[in-house]
Amino acid sequence: MMARENRSSGTSDRHGSVRPDLSRRAAVDRGAIAIRHRWLAHASHWTWRAWAASWAYFLVFSFGILSALVIGYFELWGEMAAQTPEQVLLDMQAQLQVQQDMLIQQQTQMQQVMARLTESNTRAERAEEERYLAMKLLSQRQGAEDLVDTKGVGQPFKFSGKMDQDFAEWDHKMKTFLRAKYGPELDPVFAWVLKQRKVVTRFADASNRTVGWDEAFGSTADTLDSIEGFEKMVNGIYAYLVNFTTGEANKVVRNSGTDGLEAWRRIHNEYDPTSSMRRVVHGAEPSEVRERRQVGRGIGRLVGQE
Repeated sequence: MMARENRSSGTSDRHGSVRPDLSRRAAVDRGAIAIRHRWLAHASHWTWRAWAASWAYFLVFSFGILSALVIGYFELWGEMAAQTPEQVLLDMQAQLQVQQDMLIQQQTQMQQVMARLTESNTRAERAEEERYLAMKLLSQRQGAEDLVDTKGVGQPFKFSGKMDQDFAEWDHKMKTFLRAKYGPELDPVFAWVLKQRKVVTRFADASNRTVGWDEAFGSTADTLDSIEGFEKMVNGIYAYLVNFTTGEANKVVRNSGTDGLEAWRRIHNEYDPTSSMRRVVHGAEPSEVRERRQVGRGIGRLVGQE
């Protein structure tokens, strides 16, 4: 049965073997090629249609945009041609007026901001001044006298100016005592006094040989520098210097008059080794003169002790 089917689908040679029918296969291949050609032709046909449609859309869109631009240009040209020079000038003036109004509004806003900043700075300065005055009044009312025992505990020793006494120790204790009595406002006062080269008085005279402490810290000084009751402090400083000095140092204090700041300046110029005035005075005389004067002082002290 199989042999018959093979014979029917092919040809047999002279030996009786069956060969395949090549003509039928060729027909099948030709049919496949024809189908492929038809598909390619169909696809190329649709590709050309899509390309043609795209170009048509682009041309229509470009023509529409160009038409709108041309129409807008002619409309603008028509409006400008319809306006007279006077109308054009009026339009320009109106635009300039609008810009000027905007500039004036901005300047007004800037002035308001600057006014607010100035007012804020003024309030800050006023608050700082009030705070300083309040702190100064508070320090004056805290009862600084309670820090020092009135029976003598914490008081400085009496400085005589002798070599066996330390002036720096006495100066430190004296400043601590006076600061406890009158408050820390005396610190800038002491610094100011030691810088003076002229005689310190309450008011400077016309001789240009004195300097006034009232203009620096008294009632005629600025508000921030003025110390309430400063005259009483100066008198108290003189009384304490008289009380806590003796001998030659006490003479220096008494020779300064009754001004406490001048007495403070003179006693420092005389005994403070770091004083610039003391270095100038003693540096101006020869070493032999200084030695003789020191020897003379020593002999005078020995005679006085005997």
